[in-house]
Amino acid sequence: MCLKIFDIIFAIFFAAGLLSSATAFAASQNEVLSEQRSMRIDSATYYIGKQMYGDAERNLKEALRLEPASRQNALLLSNLGAVQTALGKTDEAIKSYSAGLCISPRSTVLLTGRGALLLQLKLPQNAIEDFNLALEVDSTLSRPRLLRGLAHISLGEHGRAETDLRKYVAAHDDDDYAMALLAQCCEMTAKRDEAISLMEKCIALKPDPDYYFDLTRMLIVNDSLERAREIVQEGITKFPDYGYLYMLRGYIHRKRYRPSEALADRATAISKGADPKMVGAWIPEK
Repeated sequence: MCLKIFDIIFAIFFAAGLLSSATAFAASQNEVLSEQRSMRIDSATYYIGKQMYGDAERNLKEALRLEPASRQNALLLSNLGAVQTALGKTDEAIKSYSAGLCISPRSTVLLTGRGALLLQLKLPQNAIEDFNLALEVDSTLSRPRLLRGLAHISLGEHGRAETDLRKYVAAHDDDDYAMALLAQCCEMTAKRDEAISLMEKCIALKPDPDYYFDLTRMLIVNDSLERAREIVQEGITKFPDYGYLYMLRGYIHRKRYRPSEALADRATAISKGADPKMVGAWIPEK
């Protein structure tokens, strides 16, 4: 009994010292955890750079486990969502982005990341909601504006897409992909001359067989057959294995009453991988 009373008195007497020691110990433990977390984050960054996404995911999850209450986890969850997207773990990626948004609901990085994934999953309307929020936070952001334009195109809302893409292209006039999308929207909204001009700029920025195809097709629709012939020939010279260019050249031959040349291009187009049904629609056998 005396020993027990002594223990109680001892405990009371040294309470302040014990608490101080406990605080110091906790601080020491926190420093260790923080150091371990930093190492995990550094490792994840390294693995992301090497495209070793499985290892990156493992290290990001461990970093999150070490300090689950940190507000900095919003950024880690954004990275985790991107890594899981690269791994094809789309359901987990959505959960990671959403968890990050619970911490930082106005994070444009998280909103754009989740929106991009929703767009990839063919959920354009949900994606647009995320892009809208990101642009409400910062209307100067380029990526969510471009992606919102893409989402509107997938919904057939070419007028709205055109508005976003015009703003994007105005700030990124060297982006041939965005310019081609804008050309597509202009064509769908009956601005054919502008669509043609934009496709010509795309080819100047980056010669690409798809751009030659689209420009030739637009010129054909616009009844500019001579210019279409020049463009498709230029495209064939640069990309001789792209079958669909022969299909368009064959169509031009057919419009100019050169059936033998049209049928020759028909055969060439199919032999170079063009879809026979599509070729047949442009150049019937008879």
